[in-house]
Amino acid sequence: MEAAAVFLAVRPRSVSETRRRLRHLGYPHVLVDQVIGRLTEIGILDDDAFARAWGESPAAGTLQCVEKGPPAAWGSGPPDEGV
Repeated sequence: MEAAAVFLAVRPRSVSETRRRLRHLGYPHVLVDQVIGRLTEIGILDDDAFARAWGESPAAGTLQCVEKGPPAAWGSGPPDEGV
């Protein structure tokens, strides 16, 4: 559980992200499932809260530009030369 606490201290994480990290560190599936269950039970891991926080973060806007391209207001062509 200590490895999960250290991982979660950096920033909020999703359940799947935390599960992947603990498995990557070599913890057995059974232990990972127990730790994830306990952290979810006490509210430290909450995918709904994680999604809300992510949607409100400045990084979410950056991700949207990467996935969907820049907003239409920016125009669609290359920038004018000499600007």
